[in-house]
Amino acid sequence: MYALAGDAPGFKEASRALFAGKQPAFLASVQEWPADVREHVLQLAQRGMVRA
Repeated sequence: MYALAGDAPGFKEASRALFAGKQPAFLASVQEWPADVREHVLQLAQRGMVRA
């Protein structure tokens, strides 16, 4: 996620939400990202969010 969106708005918030298992906050944080980056990050994060 850092390699793709480390400078994107909401990156720090998205990272914190991802590791805390807070799916709604994570999804809200990535909304402003370019669609292709957002979709790829969501695919990568999907497995971790299922456990939360």
